[in-house]
Amino acid sequence: MKIPLLKLSIAPSFDDGFLLTLVENRGKDKSTYVLSYEEVERQYAAVSKTVGQHFKLSEEIKLTNQDAERILQILKQASISVAPEYKLGVDGIGYELIVSSGLNEAHYKWWETIPKGWETLAEISHAMLRIVGKPPLSS
Repeated sequence: MKIPLLKLSIAPSFDDGFLLTLVENRGKDKSTYVLSYEEVERQYAAVSKTVGQHFKLSEEIKLTNQDAERILQILKQASISVAPEYKLGVDGIGYELIVSSGLNEAHYKWWETIPKGWETLAEISHAMLRIVGKPPLSS
């Protein structure tokens, strides 16, 4: 059974974006993990509900259980501020991180730089970006 655990969407204002999804392939005796990478056409990148439906390139990168569990361990130990600082933006990059666990889900969205109190989300995002050879988030 394929279970999406984390989704990271990166949507630049004037360029194509991409979506990274950490998926657990839960087997009878053990789990394996893949990181799905989808390049998203710019006109759809800003709309989170359609991200992944209009893509130009898609690939799956097999992860070692150690790499996947390292990311999930960061998540398990996270302490995140519920109310981020107020911020507006026009031209730049929007980020979304969706964390899923069964029927429970947490959705984080920020503009350009990670809000104070959400640094753990940047650490998780950096780990996912490193795997696909993308630069880290702006700080």
